[in-house]
Amino acid sequence: MAPATLQSHVRLSGVQSSDRELERALVDMAPGYVELVAGLRDELRGTRRGRALFVTGSGAVGEGDRYSDLDLLLVARTGEAESLASALVALVASVAPIVMARWTIAGRLLSTVMADWRRVDLAVIDAESVSSWRAGPALCVFDEIGVGEVPERRYVRSPERLRDRIEQFLRSLGLLARDLHRGDLRLLCFAVEFLVDELVTLMFDEIEMPRGAKKGTYRQLPAESLEALDRIPVAHPEPQSVIEAHLAVARVFLPRARALGRRWDVQWPSEMEDATRRHLRRELDIVLP
Repeated sequence: MAPATLQSHVRLSGVQSSDRELERALVDMAPGYVELVAGLRDELRGTRRGRALFVTGSGAVGEGDRYSDLDLLLVARTGEAESLASALVALVASVAPIVMARWTIAGRLLSTVMADWRRVDLAVIDAESVSSWRAGPALCVFDEIGVGEVPERRYVRSPERLRDRIEQFLRSLGLLARDLHRGDLRLLCFAVEFLVDELVTLMFDEIEMPRGAKKGTYRQLPAESLEALDRIPVAHPEPQSVIEAHLAVARVFLPRARALGRRWDVQWPSEMEDATRRHLRRELDIVLP
């Protein structure tokens, strides 16, 4: 939950964050971010080309630490997004040398890494897209014309997506036999992490909360779910280790998915499950939990 001193949503136009509020929000993050954000705000004021600038991610609610990225959202006039973002990156470079700056999503997300390993991710949208953009908490730094509130992401229940996730999970379990026979043990270690990621998403479905992309967001899960995740062993590139890790994830995922499927009136993929069980028993003499 956001500290009481911080806004948990984008401020209305004309009510922008003071430097002191920014300091409170970014207090535990890498030094220099407050000055950097203030500099970007001043740059926008000087050019009068930008519509608005927001701090998003963990910094918006005072949850960032010294390892966190500085996540920003820039609302620009149509056709000016990339040029304005490049101007802001030049300002970042004046604070510390940049060793990487690239569009990880063309025209939408500009990621930069400074020489001291501070990182700034600048998401860019045009003003016309604000009403359809869904975000988590955000702190307004600058608002030139009154963007207003950026609506928060809302959870949407999707039984179809849940069934797809269950089927994909079962398919990935079945691939354990193929990859073991091929000796792809490192690939199987990655496969375990994929299954865990599917489990985390399922846990967010259980509490009907959008997972989002925020790192560390799993900490919003109930304590019981976190304890279940902690008990899953880390897979090592050895046959018995990857088998045990796969089964450990399945022990948590399958009963939870079945219970949630009943709650959401999802038809369980029984034929897919039965086929997967027979396949693993025949190929590896493994009995799924």
